[in-house]
Amino acid sequence: AVLPESVRHVILQGTGGRYACTLKVNGAFPAISGLFDYCQIRNINCDIDNQGASGIDIGGTHQLLEHVTVQKWGNTTNARTYPSVAGVKLGSDTYDTTTGYLNRIFDVHVDSPESGRYGFGIDIGYRCTDSWLDRVNVGSTEANIMCQGGPLRISNSHLNGYPTRPRHNVLLQGGRRTFIFNNILESAREESIKHIAADEAWNTDLDQQFHIRGNNISNGGSDSPGTYAAIYLQGKNLSEKIRGVVIADNQIACEQVGDEWGYAVHLKWWDEITIVGNNWYDGFTEADPVELEACGTFYEVVGNGGRNTVTVI
Repeated sequence: AVLPESVRHVILQGTGGRYACTLKVNGAFPAISGLFDYCQIRNINCDIDNQGASGIDIGGTHQLLEHVTVQKWGNTTNARTYPSVAGVKLGSDTYDTTTGYLNRIFDVHVDSPESGRYGFGIDIGYRCTDSWLDRVNVGSTEANIMCQGGPLRISNSHLNGYPTRPRHNVLLQGGRRTFIFNNILESAREESIKHIAADEAWNTDLDQQFHIRGNNISNGGSDSPGTYAAIYLQGKNLSEKIRGVVIADNQIACEQVGDEWGYAVHLKWWDEITIVGNNWYDGFTEADPVELEACGTFYEVVGNGGRNTVTVI
């Protein structure tokens, strides 16, 4: 296939505040789409007018999205399968290019889709590597952030959904060396942070080296109270365990009626595990806060608010 030419070295910028410049669509297509290299998109409000599309769908490298808002996006099919529409898509299959590094999403606001509309908040495809997602506010029905690519820094953000709650705050299908830190993660209907290793050609490295640190994770599991963990990480299979994760200095709690996690942390098919310095006094209902299922023998669970017991199966 012949790839489309990219737009290069262009700044698309509204004058004034976040809502001073609005791009409103009149059909089922994104307000901004295409291949962009070394470009900046700033101070733009993308209004999809409930036409059933994503808000932004772009590929390329060295992009900056800053002070951008997406509203009235989402389709009418409540499908949890991936791929789906999203408020922002970066490095998705729409543009089949092998490059997608050093992209930045700063201070982007993705409104929750309106009633009867569904989708992911921000979708980071596997082509997107060595990138940043910082100071974003995201509402969605599926995961607030869906990530295949990595390394990726997800930081200083508010991930939630009102009035519609997200299925997950962060859903990872790959994302080697992803760093999730200093976020407020709220109201996930199932797990707040979830990893399911994609069985794809681009996801063969078992040394994932995730770091989940300093997050405030609250009020989740409402779809089936006591069934889900606040953090659930699953490797590829029993013989191909993923290696490397640090889960440290997080606050995990459920105080809202009808919200309840079983375990604070549940890992399956994983090895080289460090879980330290977390506070989860109200973040689990099982006898132990941590479950390690068919994991390796190299793990450490210490200094977690006096509750450091582990269920090993």
